[in-house]
Amino acid sequence: MAPRLCAIVLCVLAISGCATEIPRYEGPDAGYAVASIAAKSDTEYSSYRFFFRQRGVEGTRNFVWLQNNMFSSDKPDFTVPGESGEVQAIKLAPGEYELYTFSVFQNGYPAQMTYEPRENFWIPFTVRPQQTTYLGEYMAIATYGENFFGMKVKGGPIFVVSDHQARDIPIAKTEEPGITAVQAAVPGAAQLRPPLFAAVPRGL
Repeated sequence: MAPRLCAIVLCVLAISGCATEIPRYEGPDAGYAVASIAAKSDTEYSSYRFFFRQRGVEGTRNFVWLQNNMFSSDKPDFTVPGESGEVQAIKLAPGEYELYTFSVFQNGYPAQMTYEPRENFWIPFTVRPQQTTYLGEYMAIATYGENFFGMKVKGGPIFVVSDHQARDIPIAKTEEPGITAVQAAVPGAAQLRPPLFAAVPRGL
């Protein structure tokens, strides 16, 4: 299974470097999108970014966790048995949005690696006026394969998606006290494209 996963999650150049960023919205009808990015306790990359965009509007934003970046790492917002991660709340204009790709960076010697999907996926969500949309937790699990010499090598991650609203929303409120009226929008199995994602932990 691991070699197949490594083939599907490509190592390519980082995207989004030149993309226009959706600005923070400060209108009176602003809402929030909240998500957490986590990693299984034996999984470690330099950074994770989940990109989203508003339909019909130019620009992109991302949920980001710098897990083990050599220049600037983020202390986890939570550490529980089996995983740790960070919660992020982003203030946005009301509208229709979609998560559409991710970028996972691994800094190391002799090479730096960036893992991204071959094709964009589509996980839609709605931000409503003065409400908060909770998108769930995306927990990374590293995959491994073999190189030409039969040596075990690290590939890109898969993400287990689950609902940890009871844990994540109180953390998000410490960052954005204006968060109220939370609506869950955690994608289920029908919205998640395997093998990049799994809706339930398998063997964890």
